[in-house]
Amino acid sequence: MPRKKRGRGRPRKSPNTTLARKKGVYAKDGMLYTAVWKDPVTGEKVPGGGWEKTGLPDTPENWEKAERIRNERLAKMEKKSIPPKNNNKEDILFLEYVESFRLFKNNSWSEGSIDKNRHAYNRLIPFFNGKKLCEIDKYILSDYFNKYLIEEKHYAEDTINDTKILVNQALEEALDEGLIEKNPLRRVSLNRTKIWEYVKIKHDDDVIFDEEEAALFLQTAKDYLYRTHNEILYYAFYFTLFLGLRRSELMGLRWSDIDFDKKNLYIYRVRTKGISQPTIVRNGTKNGDPMRIYYLEEYESQMLKSLKDQEDEIRWIIGWGKPIQTSRYEDNDVIFKHKDGKEFHPDTLTDIFKDIVESNPNLPQDITLHGLRKTCASILISNGVDIKSVQDRLGHKDSEVLLDIYAKVKSKAAKEKTSGVMSKILNGYGIGYKNNQQET
Repeated sequence: MPRKKRGRGRPRKSPNTTLARKKGVYAKDGMLYTAVWKDPVTGEKVPGGGWEKTGLPDTPENWEKAERIRNERLAKMEKKSIPPKNNNKEDILFLEYVESFRLFKNNSWSEGSIDKNRHAYNRLIPFFNGKKLCEIDKYILSDYFNKYLIEEKHYAEDTINDTKILVNQALEEALDEGLIEKNPLRRVSLNRTKIWEYVKIKHDDDVIFDEEEAALFLQTAKDYLYRTHNEILYYAFYFTLFLGLRRSELMGLRWSDIDFDKKNLYIYRVRTKGISQPTIVRNGTKNGDPMRIYYLEEYESQMLKSLKDQEDEIRWIIGWGKPIQTSRYEDNDVIFKHKDGKEFHPDTLTDIFKDIVESNPNLPQDITLHGLRKTCASILISNGVDIKSVQDRLGHKDSEVLLDIYAKVKSKAAKEKTSGVMSKILNGYGIGYKNNQQET
């Protein structure tokens, strides 16, 4: 008697690798299913778990819907309260509770938030190990944030804020559950003066290129990328500087986002690092706006057309002129990608940027990729473009960062101007260096 194949009736993942990356969502016979096997908090088998129909056809737009259905299903399976491992609230460990809270919230958090809060939790472990939830008060929390994180570890302000947000959310949940009488973190303030005094690494994002350095960087990038056969990334760095884009916005660009007739480039989406998959794409820019529109000058328009021609040629060469389904080229609409069509990981751009800067000692060595974005703002401001126009170009919700750049640019210009005036006045009265040489 022939042996029965295992798992014959199980829905399988779609052959479309991009769509198949949705965790716990599968396709069979043109329909989508969800699968939940283990409790995300306890790791135990979920009652009533297994496969469940969604009633949705297997289409690209329905994978997002199916993922939401799965998350809702998980939420229903979970009790509204977070079940601590110890039923006696006096014995619940602080780290145990925060970890349970974090894992529970992973169902609703984005990939980026999951990653950020995982790191935040790891920063709690050395200080709070062994401490009970009921013992946590404002004094312990103040020591942790203002002494441990700031004075001892010298963490940056954003890192400290991320940690504080996770702790606050967990304590608010504990308060709602009746496990604590009040949230002690509400009475704790961060010592901003100490943050700036003790921060170990200076804010590298404040380091920017001036106009000459920006031109030198582009030339260095062109030479370096030609030698390393990564010429396509020259376009990526050029347009990061030209448009003042965030890395996530640049990596999210598609050819369909460009209207060559109107010479317009649109920002519709961003692409960032993920955890369960290399990158994730979400619509809308970082500040929540649906899109921004950039006008392309003739030179920049021709650059992009040239890049598109190169892509089409490489596609044909790699595919040997065969249909794309049978070629070695990964066809997609992404602008900045490897020569075989595979998308760059966001960190690739950052790493190669560092390599380029390090290859030329005449460039500021502590500048970051994000510094190109601020360099764009600085160049525009120093050439007389008003703050509001620069703010619209960069997509800032507020102008605080730009005003800081503006103040630095104006301060530098003022120093040069005052020095020039003093030099002219002193030399005009015949007391300059050259006049003294002539007298001797």
